[in-house]
Amino acid sequence: MQGRKDSKLTQKGIEEARILGEFLKGEQIDVIYSSPINRAYQTAQMIFPDREIITDDRLMEMSFGDYEGKSVAELVKQKDYHDLWHNPSLDSRLPHGESYREIKERLQSFYEEIKTRHASQTVFVVTHGMAFIVLQAVIKNLCIEDLTSINQEVVRGCSLTEIMVGNNSAVIERIGDSSFLPSDNLISFNK
Repeated sequence: MQGRKDSKLTQKGIEEARILGEFLKGEQIDVIYSSPINRAYQTAQMIFPDREIITDDRLMEMSFGDYEGKSVAELVKQKDYHDLWHNPSLDSRLPHGESYREIKERLQSFYEEIKTRHASQTVFVVTHGMAFIVLQAVIKNLCIEDLTSINQEVVRGCSLTEIMVGNNSAVIERIGDSSFLPSDNLISFNK
């Protein structure tokens, strides 16, 4: 569990960011936002080496409190960890971590702002696994209690999700597309 920890990118992560950058060459991307956490910001820099990247604290990963730095294998039998994935509620949080209510509020704020500020532009966002799950819930207008419909697997790093946002609607065109990346096994964080 990394959460807000400032872990370094792996060699695999670096290579996949470069591959994604090549895959996106020629695409019209007007503005790029990233979490300020180094692993996300460095990924954005590798994807877009010659572009301005706007950092936004609202895109940071959920804080997992006391569980940050621990392996998932250590945590899967903990009731609060299990409940975070399988019985989510607005007030769910790990010890000394962030609640779903807190992360949902900041991601809702980000989403509403970029819809207004960049209404006719293509926006690229670099964020983290759980933050992305909650952002999907915001976009789909899901209650936190319904996260189990989308949180059973965290999308692969450097995969692409494309969302078309209209005046009063958003359509997820593709989610977690990693077909352009080397083959890899998905990781589960909740079993």
